[in-house]
Amino acid sequence: MATKFARSDDFKTPPCRLSFGQGLFKARKASEDAKEKFGATLIFSKSADRKALDNAVRQCIVDTWGEQGRERAKKGLIKSPFLAGDGKEARNKTTGEINPGFGSGLFFIRPSANADRAPVVHGVRTGDRAAGDHGDAAVQQRQASASK
Repeated sequence: MATKFARSDDFKTPPCRLSFGQGLFKARKASEDAKEKFGATLIFSKSADRKALDNAVRQCIVDTWGEQGRERAKKGLIKSPFLAGDGKEARNKTTGEINPGFGSGLFFIRPSANADRAPVVHGVRTGDRAAGDHGDAAVQQRQASASK
């Protein structure tokens, strides 16, 4: 039986950089038979205030698995949505090189939302791509999920 994952309440992320944002403003299908979803990769400094993110994840864990979910998460039995900026998920699958905009001192998340729950973007600042600065945004994400 598949687990039905909980949705978080709406929340605003700390300032972040956006990567792989093709699905941020227009819901897209990840594959031919998939549902349309909004999604993007949000990159944060490790020094960012993670309070809103941590609270949303904790609440989704409890809403999905109950209080025993907290213990499961502490034991590493529930996959964390927080990914290392220099980890395997930040690397190009073909070359193994770290993707532009990722690296040490950063973490990222890959939030998604169903087509009926579009995210809201606040305070966009575009950067100088040639200098490696891809801009910043604070995203009011409408869904956080914890997965097995």
